Amino acid sequence: PYFDQDGNLEYVITNNRSDIVMDEFARLLAYEQEQHAHYKNITNYLCSSTETKMICTSPQMHALRWECSTIASTNSPVMLFGESGVGKELVSKFIHSESPRSSQPFIPVNCSAIPPELFESEFFGYRPGAFTGASSKGKTGLLQMADHGTLFLDELGELPLLMQSKLLRFIESGEFYPVGSSKTEKVDVRIITATNRNLLEMVQEKTFRSDLYYRLHVLPIHIPALRDRPDDIEAISLYFVDHYNQKYYKRTYLSEKNMEFLLHYSWPGNVREMKNIIEGAFNLLSSRVIQLSDLPEYLLREEIGTKPREGIST
Repeated sequence: PYFDQDGNLEYVITNNRSDIVMDEFARLLAYEQEQHAHYKNITNYLCSSTETKMICTSPQMHALRWECSTIASTNSPVMLFGESGVGKELVSKFIHSESPRSSQPFIPVNCSAIPPELFESEFFGYRPGAFTGASSKGKTGLLQMADHGTLFLDELGELPLLMQSKLLRFIESGEFYPVGSSKTEKVDVRIITATNRNLLEMVQEKTFRSDLYYRLHVLPIHIPALRDRPDDIEAISLYFVDHYNQKYYKRTYLSEKNMEFLLHYSWPGNVREMKNIIEGAFNLLSSRVIQLSDLPEYLLREEIGTKPREGIST
């Protein structure tokens, strides 16, 4: 409204828009909000390290890295085998980073951490009001998060049979129903799996579906244990020392005696154990040099008790 100096209404200004224009604006706004929620979900989920660098000097790992670079350009499923802590997730990230999908999401999933009753809603997502307690905005599933990218399923052998059948249905068709929806969704996802269990034995014991195994066992890769590639021990340990020097703003290095100890240790926990040990040493340092006394007591007791060597002392 426009009033004169005496407060009398003189005229009214209006702004009218076509319903078509407003409908298009509402459609675009809803699309942008959906995209924002989609990428926010991805960002929140990707709380793990984005490190993709494979540190290695051994012939075994050089050959493995070449193999990973070769298969990265394909879309076939990859199955990684190896002991706990050998770096299966790192290898999967390396494959993703070398692939045409590298600019798209990499979504890691720990299969053993998803309760059976939440499998469908976590993997496939759900629509608003799909069940009691569901978010009023619905939820984007892991498969949609990984669209055009890579889905990494760690600890595949821990999936219960019911989950396996639901996963197989998606792999066969590339389609799924979000919980509470009657409309199928289709995504383009490359699947990389990992396990430290003998899946063939599980197939024979009927605790793992044979059809799912052979569907995922297209490009198998075996990652050797750290003790089987001693040439990598020094390179990886120096890498972690440099990493934590940067993280904690220090200038620390390993003593020669300590490096000799690391080279002879059997590393039952593989690379993960080494990383944790070196990070722990950084928190106990009393000088610029990491000494044997900075290592965990269990490690010294086990190694010295089973493999006595001259010159080793704390």
